[in-house]
Amino acid sequence: MSVTVYNITYLLAQISTLEKTQLEIKGATDKTSAQIGTVEQKVSSQQSNFDKLQSRVFAIEDTQRDLKSKTRTIETQVDTTQGLISRLQSITRTFAGFYARLIKKSDHYTNGTVITFDDVVYNDGSHYNPSTGIFTVPVSGVYVFMFNVEVNFNSRETNREAHVDLNVNGNMRADALVSGVAALSGGNAAVLKVTAGDKVYVSTARYEERYYIRMYRTSFSGALLYVS
Repeated sequence: MSVTVYNITYLLAQISTLEKTQLEIKGATDKTSAQIGTVEQKVSSQQSNFDKLQSRVFAIEDTQRDLKSKTRTIETQVDTTQGLISRLQSITRTFAGFYARLIKKSDHYTNGTVITFDDVVYNDGSHYNPSTGIFTVPVSGVYVFMFNVEVNFNSRETNREAHVDLNVNGNMRADALVSGVAALSGGNAAVLKVTAGDKVYVSTARYEERYYIRMYRTSFSGALLYVS
């Protein structure tokens, strides 16, 4: 009988111990659940922060792409502007002009003879050659050319003429004719669009065998108006 009582007491003690352990486990479980809940909240908060950060990264990447595109556009515009500036600088620095007179005396000139205006008063860029009488166009554009001729008169010959042509590459573009028994002079001018390398010069006409041209008042000049 005493053995039975002892076993019941022991069992009751074990049951009490188990109940206490169960309460401790439940407390630990509740605490763990609370900690898990806290961790989940932190994870959720961090996930939200990550999503916001990722959204900002995407926005920054979009902004960078937009800036790169705008930068390329600006670079293209800069290159175009620099090209225009270079061309404008080239144009504004470009000038060609000359003025020369005839001082070499000659009894007469045969037809088709290029007149070499040997007294060079002005020759920017040295594009006029006094040895040949030819102006070589340095840059394509519109030029004005002027020429004047004086007849070398003789009172015994009333039919003397001074007739000259302005030529571009052998093609007559303008002419001037003076005739008589006095020291008469005449001239002409032409505005011409010419190309770099063209040859511009004054020659006697091709109608008569001889032309009588007096020096000093016989001259040839030209100047660039604008580049084209």
